[in-house]
Amino acid sequence: MNESENTAANGSVRTAETLFEIVEQLAECDGASLSTVADELDYAKSTVHRHLRTVEELGYVEQRDDGYHVGLRFLELGVTARSSHRGYDLVREKVEEIAEETGERAQFFVEEHGKAVYLARSVGDRAVRTDPGIGSRIPL
Repeated sequence: MNESENTAANGSVRTAETLFEIVEQLAECDGASLSTVADELDYAKSTVHRHLRTVEELGYVEQRDDGYHVGLRFLELGVTARSSHRGYDLVREKVEEIAEETGERAQFFVEEHGKAVYLARSVGDRAVRTDPGIGSRIPL
């Protein structure tokens, strides 16, 4: 495959797009077999297998008895990304303080690519637990 075949019309690298589509499919399904991922994304099993084998060797995907799952290596990256926001430690402490004082849910999110991304959340003893998890994206 030459470079022009591996580049999408918008200039992005198609191989990277495929890889992240596969990983996101695993996350959406909370794990899946090779066949399921290939069928859901309409990719050849050989293509999906090559990508999964690569990210498995790098520690980003784990193969278990019931299929492939997103690996904990992504957690390491997520913690680093969250901590890189200036003032995160102060915000985290304040969110916990507010939840404790009010007994309700307190949360903090930042804007990224036009979406709100949850960075911190704490739940008081009277709170309703309905919000998305840390790292979830919602419309602003």
